[in-house]
Amino acid sequence: MKKAKKRLIITSLLITILIVAFLFSGCSNVSKYAKSKSEKASGESAVVEYTCVSKPKSEKKIYVILKNYHGDYWKTVIEGIERAAKEIDAGVYLGGIDNETDIDGQISLMEKAVKEGADGILLAPANSNSLADSCEKVRKKKIPVVLIDSSINSTEFDVCYMTDNIDAGEMAAKEMLTMLHDAGNSPQEPLAVGILLSSDASQAMVNRVSGFLDYWAKYAPTKWEITKDIALNGGDVKKAESDAAKLLKKNENIKGIYGCNNTSTVGIAKTLTKQKRTDIVMVGFDMAEETKQFIKDSDYRGVSLMQKQDQMGYLGIGTLNSLINGKKSEQKYFDTGVIMIDSDYLMEKKEKKRYIGLSSTDALTGILNRRAFQVELEEQIRKKEPGFFIFIDVDNFKFYNDTYGHNNGDLCLKHFAKAIQECFPEGSILGRYGGDEFVVYLKDVTKESVYIYMEKFQKMIADLTLATGEKVHLSASAGGAAFPEQGEDFISLCRSADAALYNVKQNGKGAFKIK
Repeated sequence: MKKAKKRLIITSLLITILIVAFLFSGCSNVSKYAKSKSEKASGESAVVEYTCVSKPKSEKKIYVILKNYHGDYWKTVIEGIERAAKEIDAGVYLGGIDNETDIDGQISLMEKAVKEGADGILLAPANSNSLADSCEKVRKKKIPVVLIDSSINSTEFDVCYMTDNIDAGEMAAKEMLTMLHDAGNSPQEPLAVGILLSSDASQAMVNRVSGFLDYWAKYAPTKWEITKDIALNGGDVKKAESDAAKLLKKNENIKGIYGCNNTSTVGIAKTLTKQKRTDIVMVGFDMAEETKQFIKDSDYRGVSLMQKQDQMGYLGIGTLNSLINGKKSEQKYFDTGVIMIDSDYLMEKKEKKRYIGLSSTDALTGILNRRAFQVELEEQIRKKEPGFFIFIDVDNFKFYNDTYGHNNGDLCLKHFAKAIQECFPEGSILGRYGGDEFVVYLKDVTKESVYIYMEKFQKMIADLTLATGEKVHLSASAGGAAFPEQGEDFISLCRSADAALYNVKQNGKGAFKIK
């Protein structure tokens, strides 16, 4: 018991150290901090100047400032931005920095956007403290600011689209513990887990580490420790590789590494592959090709939490355009969610069919799990018959779970699953996508009937009696997409329905909309 308490104290100190480092970076001289860090990483300014990617003749101007202009993650963000740019009447100017430590570069781009007559700014802040002043100056000029990927330590922005990074960190820790156990590590034997991240000045990074450490402190065996030397790579893959190699060399008991962002994860995957360290478990973020190949390789154990960064870019531009046009958002933060990518998720279709026979149902709810749902949907899609795909999200589930406890959280999910089974017509494909998300595919129905089914579903889930006898009110937000008009495969249907779902959440939740 004393050892457990000691571990909790140590872990709390680690969280405190990270948060102090995070806050300190914004309290010192910003210019000096940014310059010294970027010089170490690149030796020069990393600014990528603005390029117009859509409608250069439009009088309305939207400026986009990214914090790492290149790389797989940011290419996907840009794809979402460019997709949204085609749908609005505005010139969209894309710029950023090619090194996450060049804070001065982002500040100069903010200033330049204002000088060039920006009507709105979409910002992925590289430093959650240092960009706060710039955002405040911009908004004083009545220019709306929408944040993506990470927030700032200020209320001087209009809307933010990002992952709930504390939840994601907890999810990463849970998966790390599961894989360490599955790899045969004994709870009675000491082992260490290392952490790599790009920056301690990013709120997203700090929250991913804090969520991870908090979950670890609660559920990890006493002898399983986190290394104290948490390395920063500044968004540089080669530095991340070097950090991972040093971590392995310095800690003989290391059995797992947690990469808190794309570059860290790529660096870990490349290092473990190069050194053939099949004994090390990896949990990372996002999906570069190196990460994908590592996860697919049966000799290694790894997963990655893939953010919906295309949605960040797409929804960010759409919302910014609405704000410029005078509309207001009732909500300030939007969680765009994550998808857990493991080897099963990346299986080829033939392998997925074999997997279905082994595990097709969700253990908690009894309906199809995500992988089984995907396989059945792909089979249905091959028939080329029209249908509707629906994403269903439990409203305020985290608050509900925290307030009434995890047992009642499970009861809520079972309640939703039962309603899904009873509400939708026979022959529908029903599944739990993960967490508090459910998926439904309706065959041979009209658009009008889909709305009728969803209205019936809302009534069926509205009231739940807890084990204590207390009654609570529930609701769901849902987004739909028509096959084949709004998506011709599983991924495109997910994206379209997801976009409709977040539109519902942006306008108050508790409703359904088809894209």
